Amino acid sequence: MKTIVVPTDFSAISNNAIDYAVDLAKATGCSILLFHAYQVPVSMTDVPIVLLSVEDLQKNNESKMDEVKRIFEGKNR
Repeated sequence: MKTIVVPTDFSAISNNAIDYAVDLAKATGCSILLFHAYQVPVSMTDVPIVLLSVEDLQKNNESKMDEVKRIFEGKNR
């Protein structure tokens, strides 16, 4: 089984890359793996300051990934 790994940062340019990957996967019979990585903000002071909770950051990125999947799932059929 062949898999095309497509990194995304949820920008318009990465959406174009996903669109291209979907077309390529349809033509070659491959599957697609969407990949997004994010960095957890770390406080650089002696007193820890919570800039954004890890759970909120994860939920936000998961909802964006679900949105991207919904957009391109219809195109893959």
